[in-house]
Amino acid sequence: MRRNEQGSALLLVLFMVFVFMMLGLAVVSASLGGAVRSVTREKDVQSLHLAEKALNEAVARIAAKFDSKQGNIDPKTLGTDLELIRNEILEDKNKKINTDDSSRSSGEIEKIEIQTVNVGTDNASAEYAVVIKAKARVDGVTRILEQTVILNTFPDFLKYVAGSSDGNLFINGSPYLIGDVFTGGKLYAKNEADYTYNGSNRSIATKFPTVDGTLYVQSRKETMKYCESGNLNACADLNNYLPINFNGINGRQVQDVLGVSGDNVIEKARQKFVDMNLEESFLDKIAEAIGATTNARNSLSDIYKKSGIATVISTVKSSTDLIIVPKLPDPPVFTESVGEDAYNLAVIKYDNAVQSRKEIFQNELESSMLVEGDLYVDGDNVEGIVYDQEIKMKRTYLEDYYKSYWIIVNGDLTIDNPDPNRSIVVRGNILVTGNVMIRGNVLVDATLISLKNTTIEDASIRGLNHKQLVLISKGPILINRIEPFNPVTTAYPYVSASNPPILDAFMYTDDEAWLYGVGSAFWIHGGFFARGDLHINAVLGNTKPNASETMLQFDALNNSIDSDPNNKLKSRFIIDYDPSIFTAQNVGLPRVKQISMVIGKKRLVPQTP
Repeated sequence: MRRNEQGSALLLVLFMVFVFMMLGLAVVSASLGGAVRSVTREKDVQSLHLAEKALNEAVARIAAKFDSKQGNIDPKTLGTDLELIRNEILEDKNKKINTDDSSRSSGEIEKIEIQTVNVGTDNASAEYAVVIKAKARVDGVTRILEQTVILNTFPDFLKYVAGSSDGNLFINGSPYLIGDVFTGGKLYAKNEADYTYNGSNRSIATKFPTVDGTLYVQSRKETMKYCESGNLNACADLNNYLPINFNGINGRQVQDVLGVSGDNVIEKARQKFVDMNLEESFLDKIAEAIGATTNARNSLSDIYKKSGIATVISTVKSSTDLIIVPKLPDPPVFTESVGEDAYNLAVIKYDNAVQSRKEIFQNELESSMLVEGDLYVDGDNVEGIVYDQEIKMKRTYLEDYYKSYWIIVNGDLTIDNPDPNRSIVVRGNILVTGNVMIRGNVLVDATLISLKNTTIEDASIRGLNHKQLVLISKGPILINRIEPFNPVTTAYPYVSASNPPILDAFMYTDDEAWLYGVGSAFWIHGGFFARGDLHINAVLGNTKPNASETMLQFDALNNSIDSDPNNKLKSRFIIDYDPSIFTAQNVGLPRVKQISMVIGKKRLVPQTP
């Protein structure tokens, strides 16, 4: 037996040597593999940094290019300028490659695509997406990063469903805002809606508002505050408002107060807000209506600053590009001193003037017009304002100036439709030196700029052929109902006789504004923006006066704490953003004096095998 076991120790030793050798090889292999992976990872990080550096340099060059173009921005040249800077960047990239072919590492712009986002029929106003791809290589490890830069010539207020550029934003009660919101001052939110009834100022407890979009504020920590209903007088004092929280520990969180996550609250400095000068925009459009050269346009600005709009209108009246619609004479009034014969002659003269004006507006318009005095559109004496569709959207560039087609109303504009069974059609670009009143059913595809106040009263403003009204007012915009307590029977955006009428409109005031969906109810498909403070008040469901008519009563929908989250669609004040204004009203939109530039996030591009 012992003789048979001789040599087994050697086999065991050889086996152990083999095992340890394999373990050693495994350790060495793992070490070498880890080292290779570490080196590869290091090259990966280096290549990403090189690609990011190339992107940063390209974006910085684009920003520098357009930062130097502050002043009278010419939208027509934006696309051309982008092509020039694109070619410069790519040319520099090719020079680097040709002079350093042997480099083991490089970071370079591989490709720049300029994509059209929103451009009018003649590129007069435009929005471009510049997609930049950077490719970096370190010892054979290649990575590609992509970044998009959006540039446009539109004022920023057109990009938001609601907000205030210079003032504070007060969202009181339960309005529902579908779209992005901006505030250049502070944001105050509370679960109370303010209203006035029979001369008394009152408040009613309801749910907090809902913002379904991104909220742009000055500071998440310092400019966002809320007040929760307890004592109804407590929220009348802004000192009682508390900071909205984001840390999930103390107080009401942003999701509780505004219905948005913390990720959707972004700080955007007021200085980066691309603003508009309403009066200069008004003069821009007058210059386009008469085909004024750049020097003539600048002269209009000097005249306006010295003498006002009346002198500007007197100056442009002689333009051959304007059809002059004479002012209507005052309606004749019979008195003994006038006499019957003189009165009859005055009646004939007045009727002829009314008939002449009626005939002007019976057909589609094809020229710029100056209406002297007030213009009253009632569906009878003046049936509507209807430009040919192509003429309304036509804006041509001739040497150093633009030409487009406008009606200039040198007085007040009233669109008053007393017949609920018909709609007045308004299609065109309109400048009004006085006040604007809109009442009744209107089908509209128009940009309207007013130098005074605007009142929208018991109006249903629906878009003509899926277009809308863009209303820009120097003075306040008042929206009201003569007969309030509109019922809300079905969720937005269902349209019926028992629901609030939808206003297809984007409204801007250079003043401050108060909007109420408490007794009245408003649904807006567009937006509402103010330069000054903007106050929005709303409740849910239906309201009615109490028996003594000293205050309002609210249904269970408004008071329910654990109600269906979809009840926000039955808010008495809803604004739903409509981005189609950039194309539908391209010609009428105001120009700005700086390029708006939005820089997107960097994205790693997957590589094809």
